[in-house]
Amino acid sequence: MIDLVTKEQLEAYEAGRKACWEEPCGSPSCVFCNDEEHARPVLFEPGDVRFVNVYHVQRCYGGPEEGGWYFDAGELQACYALPNAAAAEAKASSLRAGEYSNEGLPGLSSVTSRGEWHVVVSVKPGADYPARIPRYE
Repeated sequence: MIDLVTKEQLEAYEAGRKACWEEPCGSPSCVFCNDEEHARPVLFEPGDVRFVNVYHVQRCYGGPEEGGWYFDAGELQACYALPNAAAAEAKASSLRAGEYSNEGLPGLSSVTSRGEWHVVVSVKPGADYPARIPRYE
């Protein structure tokens, strides 16, 4: 299993330094360890890193203008760092099919919606959105 990204790891990434993203975990399928005994973690370049960001998204009421308007707001629930795009896509697919599946949930436009999970692969670590509540103008 891949742990969530720590503050120190994000700082190393943002500073453009190589960073150890995972302690040796002992798993034979670990993508971070570079030998069979998992003696040391793999170092990889920040440019290769992909982040899998998991958001809980809800539809929010914006205001009464022009009959009422809405916007989507996403709260970051998890952020995983992976060494390349292929590993990130595999992790994202696994999360979408498992823990963060939307199967059986009402859509965002439903009055019974309690939100949806959005799993996104990105070159940057995730953050809540929008940064500011939108205003009608």
